[in-house]
Amino acid sequence: MRKVLQCLLEQVPQNIGNIERNCVQKSLLLGVLISVDDLNIKSDAAAGDSTMLAVLALIFNKKWQFYKGSKWKNNMNGLPEVRMLLVDRFKSMHGFERLGAYLEARIGTLAFPPPMEVKVLLDAARDAVPGSKFEGGEVVKKALEDDIIRVSKAVMKDMEEPRLEQQSEDVKKIMLHEVTVRWSLQRIIQCLICSRRKEAYEMTSMLAKLLQNEKEEESKESHSSVLRSSREVLKEINEIRSTIKSFEDDHTIAISRKRKMRSDESKKGEEKKQEKKIKRLGTAVETLNVTLDCLMKELKKINDVASGPMRDGSYRK
Repeated sequence: MRKVLQCLLEQVPQNIGNIERNCVQKSLLLGVLISVDDLNIKSDAAAGDSTMLAVLALIFNKKWQFYKGSKWKNNMNGLPEVRMLLVDRFKSMHGFERLGAYLEARIGTLAFPPPMEVKVLLDAARDAVPGSKFEGGEVVKKALEDDIIRVSKAVMKDMEEPRLEQQSEDVKKIMLHEVTVRWSLQRIIQCLICSRRKEAYEMTSMLAKLLQNEKEEESKESHSSVLRSSREVLKEINEIRSTIKSFEDDHTIAISRKRKMRSDESKKGEEKKQEKKIKRLGTAVETLNVTLDCLMKELKKINDVASGPMRDGSYRK
């Protein structure tokens, strides 16, 4: 189904007829209906993971040509209203309530959807927040807001959990998408603040705490990186010191041999070779001492940074 819907969403509305456009819309609606039923069946983690959640994110992604048109042909006349109708249908079928239950059951596990999909679903949730002109009544409005708050809080709670080892290979990609997830959460909070819901302020505090934790984690990672650099430099210093000691010993032995050769007329040629060796060893020792001095200065700078204050004002131990 995913490949079929993707093919349909790549169509430019102005390049196809009414029959084809209606076919695309009906297919997308069918995808939403199946997704809602699948979320309902898989609300419990023991029932397995939903294979339709990725399809739902695909349908709600506003960047498809069917929704926004084609910029390559100077034709941006897409059908964004079709996406909004699909979001409204999902909302009317208690889709966000079921999505919230599904996410809550998978917080902190590998079964939680990837940030890229979460971001698209949050954007749909933001578009579903009832506005000031909502005509469904206060009870229905509060219920819809509760569903969207449930989804948002589940996402934030999952982001508070430590990353699993299986995710380590994609840490940079995950962090990049998590930034866009936070932007989507912030926009939902801004929509909810207008309704003066106390949960909106609670979500603001949760998001602020999440950002603070991430900053502290960045500081710790930076500190551990500095310590690793310190160990590497110290290892290099010890290796150079060992090499200098070996060269100095060879230099002393070469000088001693040269002195002995002076008294032996038959070894005049070897004495000149020994002089060249002494000169080479002396130059090598001088060069290594300069390198050693530079590394010692570098090590001092690293240690100064490592012992300095962290971003939160506390000192590293």
